[in-house]
Amino acid sequence: VQRGEVARGRDWFVNWADFPAFAVLDNGDWVGFVLRVSAASPYAYDIYLARSTDGGRRWSAPTRVNDDGQAVQHGFVSLLPDGEDRVLLLWLDGRQEPDATPVLAHGAGHGAASAHGHGEGSMSLRAAVLGRDGVPRQQARLDADTCSCCQTDLVRRGREVLAVYRDHAEGIRDIAVVRRGADGRWRAPEAVAADGWRMPGCPVNGPAAAANGAVAAVAWPTMARGPLEVKLALSPREGAGFGPASVLESGDGVLGRVDLAAFGGGFLASWIGREGGAAVLRVAELDDRGRVLARQDVVRLPPGRQIGHPRLAASGGQA
Repeated sequence: VQRGEVARGRDWFVNWADFPAFAVLDNGDWVGFVLRVSAASPYAYDIYLARSTDGGRRWSAPTRVNDDGQAVQHGFVSLLPDGEDRVLLLWLDGRQEPDATPVLAHGAGHGAASAHGHGEGSMSLRAAVLGRDGVPRQQARLDADTCSCCQTDLVRRGREVLAVYRDHAEGIRDIAVVRRGADGRWRAPEAVAADGWRMPGCPVNGPAAAANGAVAAVAWPTMARGPLEVKLALSPREGAGFGPASVLESGDGVLGRVDLAAFGGGFLASWIGREGGAAVLRVAELDDRGRVLARQDVVRLPPGRQIGHPRLAASGGQA
């Protein structure tokens, strides 16, 4: 086992719900990021990307991705290989001043207290592409009014990219998708499903996406109809919308915190469910139509935020 140090620092933003990630690019480069505090405000932090061109033995000094210079939140980042040495980043961005970046959706300021522990200001969804030179390019504001602290996700299906996140359109916190087509242009946001979940603060419980061949899947938690439901919807091919959602689990005490991965001819889904009085990490194998083939409880979990947000990965026949 080879070990190497990616980065170190005493000024990192360390949080149970907003955490670093890692990706292997199409040319073999490794990239990862850390979040660094930018001001005395509890939720002022920036995104710093590091890269290794030799399989993780040596890493570049982390360079800042967001270039607005504002002491606000920049986090909940997703990474996706974007051809050759390029990485596509998606993140939630709290900058408040208008700029010339293209806007695909309008929005109004949030007004409620957030479950993330800070007051919600207007939050946007942004994207940028970085190559080996570390310069952010193809910067875009994809949605100008999003939920403030739910995880995002990115998936590539053929020549299409899907960015999924929790929206905040007219105060409804449902899951939305923004597509980037083969022409490199981002489309306007679309709803994955019309749950109609209206709540006063961010649930800190975002969606997950995966693609297997032509089929893309999105999983997410919602409490639009009462107790929390873990839901799943599929899009059968590039450019197609998502079909009716199915419910993987629902009930009092279900926590969600979902993840997805391609597996065999279908998908693996993970979430935090409930068994008796205990939280459990639950994994289900799904076919390419979203039907549950098998389900297994991996481990019983202690209560509270220390559970975090479990991550799922699959390679070949192992997960």
